[in-house]
Amino acid sequence: MGLPHPFATLLPMRFMLQVFHLIAILTVVYDAEGIAKELVGDQGGDLSGTRASLEAVSWAGIVCMTVDLVSLFLGFSVFSVKVNCFHIMCHFLGAILVALFVSEHWNTESYTYLFVFFSLLPTLVEAHKAFTVLRVKVLFSA
Repeated sequence: MGLPHPFATLLPMRFMLQVFHLIAILTVVYDAEGIAKELVGDQGGDLSGTRASLEAVSWAGIVCMTVDLVSLFLGFSVFSVKVNCFHIMCHFLGAILVALFVSEHWNTESYTYLFVFFSLLPTLVEAHKAFTVLRVKVLFSA
């Protein structure tokens, strides 16, 4: 019978991992107080500043996830295997590393780096792909 078409597995995998990454970020949002207390207790510092930093980065991550999901549903990068594989890799690593951030009490700066590399970067790639589709009218490029 042969192997399934790549899109038959890439798109569901991408959607599932984006949702898992979103759930990990929502965990930080809803437990920001507890995470901030743990971080301040371990490293010292300002509780309200740490909590505000966690919440700001988390809400920015939620915005990025929303843009990614809306763009996925609009189909801007549906036909790009490379972009889908990049999203799968970023959201898989992002979900795992955010879970480790919560459980292992990493410092607040590491959460910012996780946001930049695993939330913001895929959103910028998706925005570039959407621009390419809408303005340049290229749908099937790599």
